[in-house]
Amino acid sequence: MNLCTVLFTSCTISEKENEETEKLYRALEYQAASLNNVLPQKLDLNTHFDSVGFGSNQLRYYYSLSNLSEKDFLERELRDSLYAEAVDRIPCTLWRPVYMQGVEVTFNYYSSDGKRILHFVRQGEACYQ
Repeated sequence: MNLCTVLFTSCTISEKENEETEKLYRALEYQAASLNNVLPQKLDLNTHFDSVGFGSNQLRYYYSLSNLSEKDFLERELRDSLYAEAVDRIPCTLWRPVYMQGVEVTFNYYSSDGKRILHFVRQGEACYQ
């Protein structure tokens, strides 16, 4: 008589996915905390990189412009030029780490009077088009 033993593990696929998701979330949390430890930083004469926030599959970058009020921004129709400058500043190396795959990065720019004047979202795929 042959005896066959079947062993079932208690770890289901969804538990493994949850563990992986938690690991990626912790990596984003660490990334944000590491950056915030060295922020704010002056990027140029008038632009400051202020802080980073994070969420599930998301990083949020916050910048401020010391020389530009919301009124000036709107009157001078600077959205396109600020957007182009902001996009040029994004390094594609941002998405190199494994934990950054599929992460949405939001860029927020604020005027000297604290108004959000530019907001856009990027994912790593934008670097490879």
